[in-house]
Amino acid sequence: MKSRTTSERVNKRILNDYGLEYSHTRGKKRTFWWSLIYSLNILLDVRLKKLGFSFADLLAEKLL
Repeated sequence: MKSRTTSERVNKRILNDYGLEYSHTRGKKRTFWWSLIYSLNILLDVRLKKLGFSFADLLAEKLL
C-alpha cells in the first residue's frame, strides 16, 4: 500500500505540477523523454531537501 501511494504522488507531480498532462507533446518517445526529465528533477529535489541545501545560503557564503 505504501508503494502505491508513493507512485501516485510521483504521477501527480509529473502530470499536474509539471504539466505533462497538458503539454502538446506527440508520440510515445517524446512523452517518455519528458517524463524521464521530470522524474530526474523530482529525484534531485528530494536529494537537495534531504541534504538541507539552499542556494540562498550558498550565495550568502560566497558574498561574505
